[in-house]
Amino acid sequence: MQLLLVTLIAICPLTYASTWRQLSSNAPWSGRSDPQLVELHGKRILLGGHENRNYYNDVWESADGGRLWRQLLLSAPLAPHSYRMAKCQNGHVFLMGGHNAGTWFNDVWSSEDGLSWEQITSNAESWQPRAAAALQIRGADGQMFLMGGSTSFLKPIGNGTVLNDVWASRDAGKRWSLVTASAPWPAREYWNILVH
Repeated sequence: MQLLLVTLIAICPLTYASTWRQLSSNAPWSGRSDPQLVELHGKRILLGGHENRNYYNDVWESADGGRLWRQLLLSAPLAPHSYRMAKCQNGHVFLMGGHNAGTWFNDVWSSEDGLSWEQITSNAESWQPRAAAALQIRGADGQMFLMGGSTSFLKPIGNGTVLNDVWASRDAGKRWSLVTASAPWPAREYWNILVH
């Protein structure tokens, strides 16, 4: 198994060994923080992120594990964003939530190839806009689980809240139901989950 670590402009494979090898020292996309990276049809897809106050909605693809990249879209139809939640299931990438400076989102998008995007919903009416939440899709039935995250900038910058709610969708993100408003674990953001 190989994981991929993306940090600004350096791309390195992460293996169980303690050895790191730089795959690219000069990727064509601009340096950024908090993009989304998924594997779709055997290719790595890089989506969005931000650099200081510049937020991106570009889409990049690598067919060789992160050595060479090509731009699929300069500007995808979704808003420039960072801290979105992204996962792949059944040949689709699903992208939701996140923020752009002072705007938090609860939209849901899907794409089969990173080029064409379908907005599943502009406003997931059930869960409040959030960023840095955990998203996982159960393989057996495709059920999505969205957990935690934050609703705005936290103090001292803003008055955001860190969440510990759990939401589920059985229809690719169109409708969501509350599993619990307060899970037994502490509220958290910038994390991931495993569903099995």
